[in-house]
Amino acid sequence: MSKTTSIVAPKTEPFPDPVYVEYTATPFDTEITLFPKLLKEITNAPDLTVLTYFAIDADVGAQLIESLAREEVVERHHVRLNFNSVSHTLWIAIMIIPLHGCVSAWMSDQLDDWRMYESMTKLEFITLAVEANILEENFFPPYQSSRKSADYQIRPNNDDLPSFVIESGWSETYTKLKDDMRLWLVGGRTTVNVVLLLNWTKKANTNQVKGVAEIWIRDAVGNPYLRQKEVYAPIKMLLERVLTIIDRLSTQSCA
Repeated sequence: MSKTTSIVAPKTEPFPDPVYVEYTATPFDTEITLFPKLLKEITNAPDLTVLTYFAIDADVGAQLIESLAREEVVERHHVRLNFNSVSHTLWIAIMIIPLHGCVSAWMSDQLDDWRMYESMTKLEFITLAVEANILEENFFPPYQSSRKSADYQIRPNNDDLPSFVIESGWSETYTKLKDDMRLWLVGGRTTVNVVLLLNWTKKANTNQVKGVAEIWIRDAVGNPYLRQKEVYAPIKMLLERVLTIIDRLSTQSCA
């Protein structure tokens, strides 16, 4: 297995940059050989580290995620685990930055508004599960071996998968965000209706962050379709615009 490491600009509070470490598996790597290596990396990695493993066999990737999810060190380090069986990429994030966590706070405010202004009834609201970082596995082919957790999701009526999903990340991870979107909309095609991608960019030599929001749905034949794109700075303006869009889509995403 080969390894590549890149460290972005020096950490600047309150939005420090993560360390990106990349590996490429060999045809001889199995769950038995990779598991102790991954566990060691998670245990020894500094906070705000993103580990990406390429060329992972579909069955091996699913087994690795399930095995790692049972480890106490994964819970202790607030590790996010994802495996895409189409791109054969295993992604491990250690200590999600506050910018990821703010998505839940924003959506909590939006749900309060929906209830206050009666955009949804009490019965509709109590049938929804509002969740974050829940590892999902009930995907359709070709994503059946994938394992995925979202920054935020809404699951209606105890469905196997959520209907509305938010994924966020820095500009360096945009390709991964697009892969995540396809996984949700194609692999979750009978349940997942809307995926919101939030892609952040830090302005050079500042703590200011601007963002791009993309709202993805499926077209008439079931392929992912970019319904709307918004670019704003600062974040507050983006948030206000995105929440307006989410409000319009709430009926569709929670149906």
